[in-house]
Amino acid sequence: MVSHPHRIIPKSPIAYGQYKIGEDLPAGVYTFKFVANGDKDVSRTDYYVYENESMYKYDIDRLWPGDMPRVEGSLKGDGETRISLYPGEYLSIRYNGAEIECVGNVSDRGSNYSVPSGTTIPKGNYTIGEEIPAGTYKIFFSGTTTSRVRVFQDAKEASNTFNKGKETILDFTNTEGTITLNEGNVLRVEYTPIIMTKGGGFTFD
Repeated sequence: MVSHPHRIIPKSPIAYGQYKIGEDLPAGVYTFKFVANGDKDVSRTDYYVYENESMYKYDIDRLWPGDMPRVEGSLKGDGETRISLYPGEYLSIRYNGAEIECVGNVSDRGSNYSVPSGTTIPKGNYTIGEEIPAGTYKIFFSGTTTSRVRVFQDAKEASNTFNKGKETILDFTNTEGTITLNEGNVLRVEYTPIIMTKGGGFTFD
């Protein structure tokens, strides 16, 4: 396990903006508190943490961000939030700033995670009963970056951009899940492929 030692950073305010971890801020475990040093009409600071540059760039120009980050939330009042920031990630601070303090180290994520055997399901949409048989499946994290798995009732529901369906997030903190797929459902795999098993497995071409 590789540990990323943090530089001692006293409590200090940062402004709203984007920060690359490992360059603009060292990796580490940080505490965050609200600081009113930006938009005077907004009494909170929104924060988003992205696992890599591609997820950050996808989300940053959208009107309503929040589809890609592994961590998101708001800072208000005197409350304190603790967030682990890893090398290569992107931190986006919006509306106002934050008082941050590095209070610990982070280790390489997934150093003890073994990817299970099974069928690799690439990113995409799959109609149940046509591309994947109906049934109950175990789904597993691929060991790289976050996957978002969504199950929709049918193609109409899947085409509604405001409908998230039944959602499962697979990452280093949640490595597996179970989904039941019925005829006509649509399975959507986003970001990165997943591993899927059902009994003795099935063939996916």
